[in-house]
Amino acid sequence: MLARILLAATAATATFVLATPALAGPNIQVVIDPPAPTYVYDSAAYRVGVSNLGTNATDVFVTIELPETDTPQVEVLGSVIDIDSRCILVGSQLACDLGVVPPGTTTYLKFGLALPWANRTLEVTATADSSGWLLDTDTLVGALEYYAVQVQAGQHWTDVCWFWPHVYSSYFECTIAPGSSSSGYFDFDANGNVWLANVPGVFGSWWQPSAEQLVFTYDHGGIVGVEQFEGWGVNSNCFEGQSSYPFTGVVHPRQICFF
Repeated sequence: MLARILLAATAATATFVLATPALAGPNIQVVIDPPAPTYVYDSAAYRVGVSNLGTNATDVFVTIELPETDTPQVEVLGSVIDIDSRCILVGSQLACDLGVVPPGTTTYLKFGLALPWANRTLEVTATADSSGWLLDTDTLVGALEYYAVQVQAGQHWTDVCWFWPHVYSSYFECTIAPGSSSSGYFDFDANGNVWLANVPGVFGSWWQPSAEQLVFTYDHGGIVGVEQFEGWGVNSNCFEGQSSYPFTGVVHPRQICFF
C-alpha cells in the first residue's frame, strides 16, 4: 500500500514538473546594420539595433569591438566619430549602457567609423546582455571601396615602416606608432619599369591589375623578387599596401604616392 502511495506521489510530481512552463526572461537580440558603401578612410555610419524579444530587460549593456591595431598601445584601427551618448570608447571597444529596454522594443546605437586599408579582415562585433540573460552577438565585416590612381612616370616618394616585434597590417599603424621607417623614391616609367632612385642594381617592373591597384616587384644584386608590393588606392594620389620580402619572410606596410 505504501509503495502504491509513493508511486502515485512521484507520478504527480513528475506531471507537475512537466506542466510547469520555463521561467521567461528578457531575450536580447543584437543586429549590426551594414553601412552604405564607403571609400577607404571615409567615415561610414554604423547602426546597432538592440531588441528585447522577451520580458522587461534591465541593465542592458552592449560591447562593440572595433578593429584594433597591433601597435605598442592598442588603439582603434581607424577613426571613430559621432559616438552615441550612451557609449564610451575604451581602448578599441565601445562600452554602451542602455539601461532598460522594454519588451517588444528596439533601440539603436549609432557611431561613425572610418577604416584604412589593411591586409586582414576588419570586423565589428557587438555583444549584448541583460543581467546575464541570453547573450547575443553579431559580427559585420567592413567593406571598403578604393580609388582609381593613375601611375605617372617619374620619381615618386614612398615609405615603409616596421616596429619589432609587432606585425603591422596597415600603413595606418605607421602614422600613429612609426617605430622604424625607410623613405625614398622609386622611378617609374611608362613602359612598366621601376627602379629605386640612387641605388644601383635595383630594377623591376610594375603593373596595374585594375585602376585601383598597383603591383610592383624588383630584383637586386642578381636576386630575383627581393620585394613584392601590392597596394590599393586610398585617395586620388596614393596607394597603401603590403610589401613582402620572400627571402626573409618579412612583411611591412608601404605607402607610395604619385603627384
